Amino acid sequence: MSATLGQRWRTGRWIALALIVIAAIAAISAFLTAPRPGGRMDPDSTSPDGAHALVALLRDRGVDVVVADTVADVENSARPDSLLLAAETYNTRGADLLTRLADVPGDRLVLE
Repeated sequence: MSATLGQRWRTGRWIALALIVIAAIAAISAFLTAPRPGGRMDPDSTSPDGAHALVALLRDRGVDVVVADTVADVENSARPDSLLLAAETYNTRGADLLTRLADVPGDRLVLE
């Protein structure tokens, strides 16, 4: 007995649906694992200079990571028990900014 046209169509729909699902999963996986460029110590950057892995490891271990893009953000979110991780960039050069960073409470870790 050969399959009727209706049976072949039902089987073909399942095959087409499976191929669409596989393609969607592959596209989502490629998007989520794609490198994310960014600047030095950028918490979203997966480049060698980025800090995405460091931020992910700290958060996995229960550390509250606050990303501060400006010195004013650092001043607003720093607490006595916090650790300020700072990388030297063009934006942090200058005695005024470094003095402001030195005046915030907590410990410091400065990267070259």
